[in-house]
Amino acid sequence: MGENVVMLKLVRPDLILIVGSNAISLFDYFEVDELHGLNKKDCIKRINEGGTYIDGMCNLIPDSFTENLYYFIFINLKAISDVDVKNYGLIFHEATHYCFEKYWYGNFESDQEKEEILITEAENLGIDIYKIISNI
Repeated sequence: MGENVVMLKLVRPDLILIVGSNAISLFDYFEVDELHGLNKKDCIKRINEGGTYIDGMCNLIPDSFTENLYYFIFINLKAISDVDVKNYGLIFHEATHYCFEKYWYGNFESDQEKEEILITEAENLGIDIYKIISNI
């Protein structure tokens, strides 16, 4: 686990939560300099300028492009504030990305059915992750 990773937790059978002290944590955890179109050099530069570079991210775990897909949600503690609703918004945003990948392409009768399942699952996942992060 990278030195800046504060928490690593399996929150769904195919989803790991990575909470980092800053955005560099994500690159360090996967031991890469580039990840899904982002790079560590730009990350370090943006942090040195006073930014966060990545507030949150949801994507496939590198090298998990197999029959069984595995995802991660990354939350940057530098993006967490003392405003609970803002924090929940960030978490729900990333949870929704995961749910789109998992449920939108499923075998449902209608888009309305997909939408309801997707939003309900994102809400439940968001609440679960919020509870975890609130205890850090």
